[in-house]
Amino acid sequence: MPGPLSVIRADDFADAASLGAKLLELLADTDAYERYHIWDLAEFRRRATVAQCPWQCRLCEWLAHRQQQQQQPPST
Repeated sequence: MPGPLSVIRADDFADAASLGAKLLELLADTDAYERYHIWDLAEFRRRATVAQCPWQCRLCEWLAHRQQQQQQPPST
């Protein structure tokens, strides 16, 4: 995974109600939701599994990098 908040794992919750409560919390809190999209791409690229990954994973890395660039304010 590219970051500690890159996925929500259902097995981290006691039951479906707990998972649903977390999802509703994220729907109500934009800042908390956005934290799931903040990835350390440099650290992600240094991982041995990524370096050995086929092109499909490289595509995911490229898309994540592109998304991060689009979220940054333009430099003046």
